[in-house]
Amino acid sequence: VRGQIPKVDASSLTKELFLRDFVSLNRPVIITGATKTWKAWENWTKQGLKKKYGSVKLKVGEIPYASIYGQSESEFEISKYLDYMEKIREFGSSDLIPLYT
Repeated sequence: VRGQIPKVDASSLTKELFLRDFVSLNRPVIITGATKTWKAWENWTKQGLKKKYGSVKLKVGEIPYASIYGQSESEFEISKYLDYMEKIREFGSSDLIPLYT
């Protein structure tokens, strides 16, 4: 269908195919499944991040790059930030303000 961007699974996409069918034609493509084998899926779980980096502090604000726009920022420990984001996922963002790092 015209106007739709094709999706191709990374496991079936060779360099030659990518260059021939997309790069040389200046044609966009959505590549799926490219990160399936990455160790990050095992190592970067919420619990793993909390265990390893839970006490590390992040600067957060109600808009991305808050300090650039003169908005205030707060500090959150990563473990508390992850808990807060989980609440937003559970309850929806209508009652809670998303905080950006």
